Amino acid sequence: MEEINRNDLKLVIAEAEEKVKTATSLSILRGTDGWKILLDTFEQMKENQLSELSKQRPGDEKAILAAHAVWAATVHTLDQVVDAVNVAIQDGIEAQEFLESLKLLPKEQEDWS
Repeated sequence: MEEINRNDLKLVIAEAEEKVKTATSLSILRGTDGWKILLDTFEQMKENQLSELSKQRPGDEKAILAAHAVWAATVHTLDQVVDAVNVAIQDGIEAQEFLESLKLLPKEQEDWS
């Protein structure tokens, strides 16, 4: 097993604490009406781009390809935002468990599930 020096441990603990803070903030956001509004807005943006794609004339290959690229990029980007929030919350849960294992964080910390 590798030995961890004191400075490395301090950095690991600081990173874990930052993940806990981020997860706490994001889980609060995810629990609000604002999160639902944001998700609904994302879905509307995806639908709008799909609608633009469907408006392209069948023979206009360049316009169809361009509209498809915009639609695909929109879907991909917005899905990545939601995934990033969920991953950050999960990382915070794991960081909290790590800190608890070091007895640096009270067990009664808020549950983010």
